[in-house]
Amino acid sequence: MDESKLISVDFNLPNHEEDIVKADVFLKNVKKRFGKIKKSKNIDEKTYTLMFDDIIRVLDFVGLLSEPAFAIENDLEYKYMVTYPNSPSLAKLLWLKHYAKIHHPYDILKNRCHTLIDELDEEYFKYNKKYPPNWIN
Repeated sequence: MDESKLISVDFNLPNHEEDIVKADVFLKNVKKRFGKIKKSKNIDEKTYTLMFDDIIRVLDFVGLLSEPAFAIENDLEYKYMVTYPNSPSLAKLLWLKHYAKIHHPYDILKNRCHTLIDELDEEYFKYNKKYPPNWIN
């Protein structure tokens, strides 16, 4: 898709680059701690819970950062529908592409958090032969 068709709109969204970098560094440190735990081949409930809480802290922080981006969804869609009234399918395609582009930095971190939670859960189950304490069985 040609990005030149994306419309220029200023919704005055905050610049969260520094906060995203801080969250990424924090998450990388959590991942390093997790790597050490994996090597020890021992993950108890307390360690699991501390790691899980740190990951959720990042996930929550990034979620809060992304709220302004969610808030413009309808306005952005409207701008595309008005700009391309004769081609609603193109308007929708461009709107979704633009919206995804806005969310991209947040989505990367959210995905990393979810992946790390999955790895943490697997590791806990592997060594304890039971589901992690946060699971609903």
